[in-house]
Amino acid sequence: MLEQPGRPRDFKPRQPRRLWRRRVKLQIAPIMAAKPPPTRLSCCGSAADEARLAADLTWISSQVIAAIAPDHLRALVLEGAYARGEGVPVPNFTLEDDGYALVVVVAATDPELRAIIQVRLDKIIHRARDQQQIGLQLRMMRWECLNQTSPSLLNSELRWTHRVLIGDPNVFKRMPLLPLWRAPQGEIIHRLVSQGQRLLVNQQRLLAVGTPTDSEREQMFDSLMRVLVECGAVRLAALGMYHPSLEIRKERLEALEERHHAKFMALYRVAHRYALRPDMRLFEEAHPLDWQARVIWLWLDSLRRFETARLGRACPDWEHYCSAFVDKAQRDGGGVLHHLIANARHFGVLEWLRRPLWSLRHPRARLISSLPLLLSDHHGLPAPALRHALALPARSSWSQAVERFHALQNELNETYEPKPI
Repeated sequence: MLEQPGRPRDFKPRQPRRLWRRRVKLQIAPIMAAKPPPTRLSCCGSAADEARLAADLTWISSQVIAAIAPDHLRALVLEGAYARGEGVPVPNFTLEDDGYALVVVVAATDPELRAIIQVRLDKIIHRARDQQQIGLQLRMMRWECLNQTSPSLLNSELRWTHRVLIGDPNVFKRMPLLPLWRAPQGEIIHRLVSQGQRLLVNQQRLLAVGTPTDSEREQMFDSLMRVLVECGAVRLAALGMYHPSLEIRKERLEALEERHHAKFMALYRVAHRYALRPDMRLFEEAHPLDWQARVIWLWLDSLRRFETARLGRACPDWEHYCSAFVDKAQRDGGGVLHHLIANARHFGVLEWLRRPLWSLRHPRARLISSLPLLLSDHHGLPAPALRHALALPARSSWSQAVERFHALQNELNETYEPKPI
């Protein structure tokens, strides 16, 4: 009897040929291992500046040690520009968002104890501002939940570069690897719109008083520089080249060759120089109205580039973009039901009947949709799409639309204030 031929032991079935190529996202930052902390806190500060910054951090560390018991304080970590070695040598703490950003990692705590710790951290923030003239941001994270952190842009940058001041130097080894290119796109849009709100404040000030005072002029140009820095990050994110480091951002932006990019880089170089070492002498001969108009155009162009890359198509105009049919990538864990409840909280239950499509979106999508129209046209009555997004009466003015925008922004900031994980 003949032996039946069998398959060889190393036989492998032939894999079917794919008819399409799998899309591979570009990995644009070294995320497999955290970047070692730099030896300096600022990029171009002197030895005296570095000593002053180190003294501030020493004072903050002593306050945190006194406020939290050693059994519960796992680590105190510096994040942000100073952790990357790109902080301001002589910070002006009177300006908004200028200061140190730190993370307090706690362990073995219950909700009641964390509430007590949060009250003590708030007191440290006020004490630093009133007594030491130090701008300070403290956010709390639970060590037990670090392996469950959400893939946000803030956590991605924290995982990539940080500086441990107190406690376990490997405290963030529990955090999952969060690639920067996997950060939610809605967070990038929200960051750009949050900075674009500064342009709206400048526009109101220029229309109200005309020629600003010296202090108002300083605040206006500081806001314009912060907006330009964020626009550079968004332009890179549209190409899959985002990076948290200011120096690497500038290198990648200098290498780009796109339409109207030279106009952007002419102002971005000034903003980059100002971000590393603020100096108002850069704007001695600058006119606020001219700079405001140019930065608004670049802000709108940056948003258009990012949304075109995200949606895969270009919106014909900003009134078309200000529609509930265009997704703004603003979602929460609760889904559609959570969006309905949030819209009822801010606009009333009847909003479900008046504007059912907007009620299915997160309220933050209304702000993103309306800001380009508020910045591009401040003469006459607002467009119908703008009034529809902000739930305004038919004969509302531009100033009323701006007031409604700021009120909704403040309500959302209070409602969706980030909580410790």
